[in-house]
Amino acid sequence: MPKTELLNFKDPIAGQLQESCPVIRVRDLVAGGPPALALAARDACRTQGFLLVEFETDQQKAIQRTVASMRTFFACNNRIKSRVAIGDGRNGWTPSGQEPAYQPGTISNVESFDVMSTLIAGENDAKWPENAEFRHATIDCWNSLFGLAGPLLELIANALEIAPDFLRKNCSTRTLNTLRLLRYPPAPRAVNSSDVGIAAHTDFECISLLYQTAPGLELRDVNGRWLDAPTAPNRLVILLGDMLETWTNGYLQATGHRVRRTADERFSIVMFIAVNEGFRVEPLAQFVSGDRPAAYSATDQRAHTDAELARARDR
Repeated sequence: MPKTELLNFKDPIAGQLQESCPVIRVRDLVAGGPPALALAARDACRTQGFLLVEFETDQQKAIQRTVASMRTFFACNNRIKSRVAIGDGRNGWTPSGQEPAYQPGTISNVESFDVMSTLIAGENDAKWPENAEFRHATIDCWNSLFGLAGPLLELIANALEIAPDFLRKNCSTRTLNTLRLLRYPPAPRAVNSSDVGIAAHTDFECISLLYQTAPGLELRDVNGRWLDAPTAPNRLVILLGDMLETWTNGYLQATGHRVRRTADERFSIVMFIAVNEGFRVEPLAQFVSGDRPAAYSATDQRAHTDAELARARDR
């Protein structure tokens, strides 16, 4: 999978995901799931480059409650939202047009409210909007999605035939996780090709859990085709991130993705599951051989994220 800087955001859409794409049910994610589920997950990660997950009523309620509170918050005027602006930190609101340009010359038409573990823990209460429902719904959504991440990481570990708790244990502290609440405004009839929702990129972390209220997300499969992602009220898209690609020495590839502009207002929730602070990430021995030497330098989550954000901001 090409890294973010090598993705071509102008590559045309090739079609839609087929209905035959396997969908993993949350109810089956118990202790990593049965062996057949691990095989299905490995096949999906290797042949598609991402996973689709159907969640249960509890997760659906948490997500729908959060979407409702997002609609209320983002409908406020910018003067009100600027009271909780992100500033120099990583918690708070960012207005449309200020998302880093992952591809040169692009303008991202999305506004966001970013939540890290410090905000969840109440260490920076001034960054929460005054609307208490927004805060409570967001915290519930964070906890619900983080609760799904552990079984998903265990399933992926089983699919890779590595220690079942390796990914889960080393992505457990929440310190560098981020929950992003995103609003994409409706587009005018004609937009410039550089005028996008979000330009093509890969995510910096291990995996990302993504929900969308309307079409717009496009995924790059392992064959380089851009596909329109499905939309369903009880479905998550699981994106593979840079850290997972590094650990597997490219056996699993980070999911290239982008968001096009559409005529509809679109909301999206993304939970980024990061590697524990300071943990050294490099290709695991079982993915390195004489025929397949290590192709990735050792790094850690914060260093990689900071470097990628700096590169994006320099576009």
